[in-house]
Amino acid sequence: MAMSFPMNWENTVVLRTGIEYDVCKKITARAGYAYGTNPVPATTLFPLFPAIVENHITAGLSVKVSKSFVLNAAYEYAFENRQKAASNSYIANEYDNSTSGLENQTFHISFSWLLKKK
Repeated sequence: MAMSFPMNWENTVVLRTGIEYDVCKKITARAGYAYGTNPVPATTLFPLFPAIVENHITAGLSVKVSKSFVLNAAYEYAFENRQKAASNSYIANEYDNSTSGLENQTFHISFSWLLKKK
């Protein structure tokens, strides 16, 4: 079974900026901002693929637990963005004239193991 699912997403521009600050020998703090244009045209807006967020802020922290191990934590918040579907969508006509929105929060925790050079 084949089903046509035209996305017709457009090119996007993403601008990012950030800072990093060594609080002390063992702690590094980070903050950032990202802006990306919305690639989804109103004619193919579909609730299952609401990739429409445009503004993000980020924050992070790294803590050197020892000479070889680093604990990393990060947070990202994507501000809510809403978009109205076209009145004659190419896909899923039951969503014509509907509004989709997306807001996202993401947390990351990781450990880094630093290998020593010989």
